[in-house]
Amino acid sequence: MTLDELTIRFTSMTHRQKAVTVFTYTISPPTIFAGLGFAVAWLADNHWLEWGLAYNVLIVLLPLIFVGILMRLDRIQSVSMSRDERHVPYLLTFITTMATWWILRTASAPPLLLSLCLVTAIALLGLFIVNLWWKISNHATASMSAAVLWGMIDNWAAGVSLMMLAVLVCAGRLYLRKHTVLQLVAGAVWGAMVVLLIWAFGWLPTL
Repeated sequence: MTLDELTIRFTSMTHRQKAVTVFTYTISPPTIFAGLGFAVAWLADNHWLEWGLAYNVLIVLLPLIFVGILMRLDRIQSVSMSRDERHVPYLLTFITTMATWWILRTASAPPLLLSLCLVTAIALLGLFIVNLWWKISNHATASMSAAVLWGMIDNWAAGVSLMMLAVLVCAGRLYLRKHTVLQLVAGAVWGAMVVLLIWAFGWLPTL
């Protein structure tokens, strides 16, 4: 889909649809994990900017560039992506995330940032596997995993606030008819489960 086609689709929406679309694209998986990468690095180390940039370039920026290339080649028709269109981006991002975990581990990155890499990788692997048969909400998974993770590593007041934001994101996706209620609930539950799994195995260090 070309930029002109995306523009035409957006301009044909109602004002409410435009507002919800902008909101859900602003609070989207890439921006959630980009912000989380910097925030976790800031909590964990004085050199937070360097670690945050390393995480974001490898885990967020590279997959976004790849998705952009696929859109230019008409292999992906929309930023939201159909179930079939999500297979390759999920798999690629999982691979780059595991590679990033190894690179950061070799470079003696803060343990908390390594834990974030594991959260990202496991979440993506689950999304990839489920997505082979059924579409699950990446927005719900990303926003809920970020909320639970932040609550566990910093404070639960902030975590609960982020959970409320996650609910708003899910409501927006439902309003735009991008997902069903079940797909959103499944995504949110998976996001929370991933963080709890990392914690249960002792891979979530305390500050």
